[in-house]
Amino acid sequence: MGKALLLALSNPVSEDRVDEFNHWYNTIHAAQLLALPGFHKVRRYRASAQLLPGAKKPTYTYLAVYEVDDSAAAVETILENDSQFQMSDAMDFGGALGIAFDEIYCSDDVVPTG
Repeated sequence: MGKALLLALSNPVSEDRVDEFNHWYNTIHAAQLLALPGFHKVRRYRASAQLLPGAKKPTYTYLAVYEVDDSAAAVETILENDSQFQMSDAMDFGGALGIAFDEIYCSDDVVPTG
């Protein structure tokens, strides 16, 4: 398993293209990224609930979580291969957000006491 994560927050360009967006993301985009060295797994999520009562609707509806070996290397690999990716106009790229995270703590590493 990787020791870093890449998070991608995104939305489709419109509600009538949600199915097209999800099909492209799950079958094309995720597969292209997982074919890159250092990428191990992707999980996608759809926002389902707002935790704060009365808060406005979340900005992003979809989250993709990629497990990678090294965040800096993964970002560099994506940028180097960017022109080879088959992209879809069903995704709102203007509003998308990608963030890399390095693991600093894991509860699996804690030895129970008592």
